[in-house]
Amino acid sequence: MARLMALLVAVALLGAGSAPPAEERQKGRPRDIGLPPERVGRRLAQLDVTVVGPPAAVASLTAEDFTVRINLKKLREFQVDRLCAGAATAETTTETTAAAVGGAPTASYLFYFDQPLLTMAGRQRSIDIARELIERLVVDGVRAMIVSNSRETRIIQGLTPDPAVLLPKLDALIGDREQWDMYSQLEEERVMDVVRVLNDDENLTAAMSRARTYQKEEHWYVERSMRRLAITLGQLVDLDPPKALIYFADTVRSNPGEHYMSFFGESLRASEGGLAGVTSDALMGSLAFDEVVDTAAAQGIRVYSVEAQGLVATVDAATPESAAMGRTYAVPASSRVRTSDTHRTLESLAAETGGRAFLHGVRASKIADRILADSSCVYLVSFDPSGFDEDQALAVRVDVDRPDVDLRVRGRLVLQSERARKTSELLRAWSSPESIVDPFDVEAGLVPTGFDDGAYTALLQIRVPGSPIPGAVWDVGASLVGDSKVRERASGRVSPADNGVPVVLEQEWRFKPGQYEIVAVAQEVSSGLLASRSIQLNWPPLGRSEAAVGPIALLHPAPGAFVRDGRTRGSGSVLLPDGSPFSSAEPAAFVGLVCRGHGDALHVSRRVVGLSTHDFPDLQLSDDEPPCAQIRDVVPSNTLRPGYYRYDVRVMSEREELASGAREFVVLAPETAASSTTDAP
Repeated sequence: MARLMALLVAVALLGAGSAPPAEERQKGRPRDIGLPPERVGRRLAQLDVTVVGPPAAVASLTAEDFTVRINLKKLREFQVDRLCAGAATAETTTETTAAAVGGAPTASYLFYFDQPLLTMAGRQRSIDIARELIERLVVDGVRAMIVSNSRETRIIQGLTPDPAVLLPKLDALIGDREQWDMYSQLEEERVMDVVRVLNDDENLTAAMSRARTYQKEEHWYVERSMRRLAITLGQLVDLDPPKALIYFADTVRSNPGEHYMSFFGESLRASEGGLAGVTSDALMGSLAFDEVVDTAAAQGIRVYSVEAQGLVATVDAATPESAAMGRTYAVPASSRVRTSDTHRTLESLAAETGGRAFLHGVRASKIADRILADSSCVYLVSFDPSGFDEDQALAVRVDVDRPDVDLRVRGRLVLQSERARKTSELLRAWSSPESIVDPFDVEAGLVPTGFDDGAYTALLQIRVPGSPIPGAVWDVGASLVGDSKVRERASGRVSPADNGVPVVLEQEWRFKPGQYEIVAVAQEVSSGLLASRSIQLNWPPLGRSEAAVGPIALLHPAPGAFVRDGRTRGSGSVLLPDGSPFSSAEPAAFVGLVCRGHGDALHVSRRVVGLSTHDFPDLQLSDDEPPCAQIRDVVPSNTLRPGYYRYDVRVMSEREELASGAREFVVLAPETAASSTTDAP
C-alpha cells in the first residue's frame, strides 16, 4: 500500500467539489474543506498514567492519591479509571471520583521504520526486533500496523490483530529496495569530507562552507521525516488507549547537523556569521520534533524509541590534524557528539510522551517486557477541559501520594478541537480505510471506456447510499494510487434534493496498465459520519502483438444524484462490485475492452451462460480501425432466471480463439434482491 503520500492533499480533496465564489477569494476567506462546525457540548479530556509498584499498592490507589496539574493549575475535580486486570472497587470523594474498569486494556501499536535515519545494520536489526515484538505483543486482540518512511511514506500493513499477516510484510520489507535509504549509512563519509577539507586547505572558508552544506542537508532529511511521522500518528486517532508508536532510528537529532560545529571552536563560531547560522538553523529543527510530540499528546500516543543499530563503537574514522585544530581552536570529537545528540533526542521523544527509550542494543525481549509492563495497568485521568486552550501544548504534572508507587506520564497534553479531531479522522480514512468502522457503505470502481497509446481511459464511480438526514450534504473523494504515487484523484460535494437519494460521483480517469489501489472517502457534513473503502485493481497491458480482452464491468440502471463535470442528473447506470447480485427484474449492461493487436481482422463473440443462455451479435474488428474497441452488451429485464451466470468474451480469427475473458455474476429474484438491500445511514 502506498496511501500516505496523498495525505497532504486528502483533506483538500474531500470537500473541494466546487471552487469558492470569486468574491470570497478576493476577500481572502479561508477555504471550506467540508468539516462540520464545532459543536457546543460537554466532553472530557483524558490523560493516561502508567503506575509501577507492588501489585497490592497499585490496586489500592484511588483518585485521592493523585494530584494533577495542567499548566501549573491544580485540578479540583477529575475522574480516575483503572484499566488493569483485576481492577479494584471504585471509591468516590467529594472532590474526585475513582472508577474501576475490569480487564486489562487492549493496546494498539504502530511500528515505524524511519529509513533515511537508519543505518544498514540498524535497518536489519530493527526488522528483527519488530518481528519478535509482534510475536510477543500482538496477542488477544491487540492490533498493530507497519509503516516505512523512505522516498515515500508507505503503509506496509494496516491495523490488524493477526501476526500471520504482519510478519510476512516484515520479510517483504527486507528486500524492498524502494524502502532502502543510504543517507545515514553515508554519514561517516560526509564527516570525513569535512575533515579532509580542514586538513588540506588552510582557508577555513571552504571547510565552513562544506559543513554548512551538510548541515542543511541533514536538517532537510530530519525535518521531512518528522513531518511525515506527525501525519502518520493520525492513524491511531480515536482508538482506545493504550496506544504506542515504536520508532526505529539511528541518526535522528532534534538539532540536525549541529554536530558539524564540533570541528570549530566557540570563539570561531562567535566571530563567523556562517557558523552562527548553522547553530540557529540546527536549533530550528526542534520545531518539527515538537510537532511530533504535540500530535502524540493530542492522540494519547506513547513513543517507544529504539536505537536500531545496537551497541556500536563511537570512534572517528578520521580526525583533523594538529595544524587544522590550531586554525579552528577546537579538539573535535565528532562521533561522540553525534551519538550523544541522537541519544538525547530518542530519550526526549520517549520522555515527553510517557514512553521509554531503548539505547545501546537493548534486547527485543527486554523491550517487549517494558512495553507490556507499561500497558498492563493504566490509569485514565479524565477532566473537564473548559478553560484550557485547544490545539496548544499544555504542561502536565501528575504526582501520587504513595512512596511505594512510581508513575510514568507524558510531559505535555494537547486538547484537540473538534475541527482538528475531524481533520485527523479524515487523514486516517484516506491513508488507512480498513482501520475505521464504517457507519455506511462506500462503493467505488472503474468502468473501462477505451485504450489508446498504451493507457486506459475509465469512468470512476463513487457511490454512497441515500441518507434519511434532511438536507444531507456529501463530500466525496477518491485517489488512484499506483507505484507509490497518486496517479489520479477526484472530489466533489453533492447535496441531493430529497432524503434517501443515493449519491454517485463520476469522473474520467486515464492511467497506464498495472496494479492500483482506489481509496474512496465519503463524509456526510452535517452529521460528521465518515466512511472509506479501499479497492485493489490489476489492469493488464492491451493492444500489443496479440489479441487481448480487458476488464469487464457490470452495470444496472438506478435512480440517484449522479454528478459528473459539475452537472447533476437524476438517474444513471451504477457499477456493481464483484460478487454483488442484481435483480432479475432489472436490465444489466456489460462494458469491456477488446483488442486485436497487430494481426488481421478478427471477430468477437459474447454470450451469457448459466441456467439459460443469451447470445449477442458478433463484433467485427477490422484492420483499418483502432486496435482496441469498447464492447457494450445489454441483457433486457426479466430475461435471466435467478441463479449463477458467466458472461464470456472470445476474440476469434477464422481458425482459432486468440483471447478470452469472463465476468461471473448472480441474479436474484426481485423479492430476494429487495430484502438484501442495506439500510442507509
